[in-house]
Amino acid sequence: MRPRLIALAAAAAVGVAVLPAHAATPKPQITDPTGDANGFNDQGAGAPIPEQSSPADDSGADITSVTFVSTFVTKKVKRRTVKTPTGFTVTMALAAAPSPETFYRIQATLPDCSDLFIEYGTDVATGGTSMRCPALPGSTQVDYTIPDAVVKGGNITWTVPISVFPKGTTLTQLIASTRLNPAVVTAPQMDSATSSATFTVGK
Repeated sequence: MRPRLIALAAAAAVGVAVLPAHAATPKPQITDPTGDANGFNDQGAGAPIPEQSSPADDSGADITSVTFVSTFVTKKVKRRTVKTPTGFTVTMALAAAPSPETFYRIQATLPDCSDLFIEYGTDVATGGTSMRCPALPGSTQVDYTIPDAVVKGGNITWTVPISVFPKGTTLTQLIASTRLNPAVVTAPQMDSATSSATFTVGK
């Protein structure tokens, strides 16, 4: 019995040891099936068309998830570890590396902006990184300064400094989409995914 108890105790210790690593893995706020980037999903013609995996799939425009994560700087203050928020990152995961002539957009609602756009395009002439609050009747567009998006494999990551949106700012009505022809009309929409989740800067 004693060897068995020792073995059980060791197994329990291992289970506890791996919990922090698992708990630290960010959970995506948006998820979407793989294999449905074909221009038939939610084309803005009323109710969304059901997800389909035919007739074709553009893997480089196929959204699999979007993850918002707050970033921090950690320092010691009177022997205490203090975490100060520095902003947040947004990572759009795709089924493959971004495709040519494709537009990638994250959309959210803020208290001062009904449609925040965080964007990246692979078009040579008009592509690149931008974040903006489009103009509404009686207002002008607001453009925010953020670093260039980082593309690594099938991931596109935007970094938004705390100077742009302060701690406690909450983003709601999260939407991700991919579109073709960014230099012309950003259409057709290849893939789209929405979520009822929210994200608060600094949490």
